[in-house]
Amino acid sequence: MTRDSGAASVEFALVVPLFVFLVGVAGFFAWHVYTESQLERAAQRAARYAAVPATDGTYAYRHCDVVAAVNDHLPASEVAPAGVAVNDAAGALPATTCPDTGAPARPRGYVHVRVTHVLDNPFSNVLSALLGRPDPMTITGSGEARVEDAP
Repeated sequence: MTRDSGAASVEFALVVPLFVFLVGVAGFFAWHVYTESQLERAAQRAARYAAVPATDGTYAYRHCDVVAAVNDHLPASEVAPAGVAVNDAAGALPATTCPDTGAPARPRGYVHVRVTHVLDNPFSNVLSALLGRPDPMTITGSGEARVEDAP
């Protein structure tokens, strides 16, 4: 006659930590993919904002305007001005300190916006340490829009 009282408790104690770990890893990667898709969406909308003229025929092609447009379309976080790179067919738009009082320019050909964001989730720091990367994990999103002529 074998006694198996307590076997279920031992099995539970062995399986639950693994289950919690797997759910945590899945949650982290889901959060990572969601954040990356939001950066892509914000970069695309900011590129369109800079490439399409307003009703008065002016463009919002200033670095600060593009940074503001990116941050307006991010639901949970905010990107620093240094994390937004903007360029058109003529080259890169120089990053400025915001607010920028200079007149907005007219972009040439297209507007390309690249957004870089450092992950601020505690799990990203743990994952970086496990992968042997000393730097924090960063994600990027980019968007591009063709410049439309003023009305």
